[in-house]
Amino acid sequence: MIPALTTSVLLFAAAFALLRIQRARFEFTVRDVFNALLVPNLDDARFQPSELTVLPAPAARYLRHAIRPGSRICRTADLRLSGSVRTGAQADWLAFEASDRVCAGRGFVSRSRLERPDGQALEGVERLFDGDARADFFLATLPVVRRRGEGLTRAAIGRLLLQSLWVPASLLPSRGAQWRAVDQGSASVRIEDHPDASALNLVVAADGALSRITMMAFRDGPLGQAGLTPLGLRVEGELTFDGYTVPARAVATWDYGTDDAFDFLCLELRSARYH
Repeated sequence: MIPALTTSVLLFAAAFALLRIQRARFEFTVRDVFNALLVPNLDDARFQPSELTVLPAPAARYLRHAIRPGSRICRTADLRLSGSVRTGAQADWLAFEASDRVCAGRGFVSRSRLERPDGQALEGVERLFDGDARADFFLATLPVVRRRGEGLTRAAIGRLLLQSLWVPASLLPSRGAQWRAVDQGSASVRIEDHPDASALNLVVAADGALSRITMMAFRDGPLGQAGLTPLGLRVEGELTFDGYTVPARAVATWDYGTDDAFDFLCLELRSARYH
């Protein structure tokens, strides 16, 4: 007869092996999505500022600043980010590092590592592809967060729209972006690939730099609060990569413009590569 202790050890080893197999399958699926989001510029199309003549002045000013003349029209970006995030106004801030692949109008994969207050780290992947969003986080090999559903997908679609700021060519009229003037310092844009997403409202400085972005975004909170919520992004710095000038430091705020407003994301862009 096998001693009880030995049986427990064997069961633990079998469970651990099963978790490793499941994690390997998960990583294989994520890798497939990551590869599918690479949409390269095969025809070597280049940005021509002349296409901006039809746009409202703030939109043209922003795009001239964001895209260097002659730059490749890129739809996919690989980003390295760091910063801190929290789930609510009273929640702890968690430091994070992330590697994102963003394909404007198609989806994203965000692989991140979050440092918890107890010193343990969560590693996981958030992704949107083919109209389906998923979020999975692990403590070592143990899955601790697995989120699916319509609310998460709606939130991810809004996130992808906001991430188009890091792929400025997606906001060109030749890519289907529809601009509308708000006043001399701001304009709103909708993207053809995002018919279900809200408009982005951009406040543009005199030199063309972004200073603030607002939108109505679907908030799919962990405590059950869900619905369209004002979201604001304050840009505090920018960098240029491969001919694109994009936000490099930014702070995001839920319930923007209300008495309940709170910052929930502080991010820094470490690097960007365009395809």
